[in-house]
Amino acid sequence: MKLTKHARIRSQQRNISNEDIRFLMSHGEPKERPGNVMEYRIRRKDKDRLVAQRRQEIQLLERLSKKAALVDGDNIITVYNLR
Repeated sequence: MKLTKHARIRSQQRNISNEDIRFLMSHGEPKERPGNVMEYRIRRKDKDRLVAQRRQEIQLLERLSKKAALVDGDNIITVYNLR
């Protein structure tokens, strides 16, 4: 998506990066606004859900950090614990 000159200036003034905008648009709740435009925002319940998901991902990463899978093409041959 392309930022207008106005949006580029405002995002710099408000310290909102392109990554922030992409995150808002992919995870935010869309709401139709006057003028046939859409607003994207992260609501409190969205934030709580996203934080819980990230916590689960961190727990999974911790658990899997010493695991491995041996794969041949489409076949998983074995899985094991690393030392």
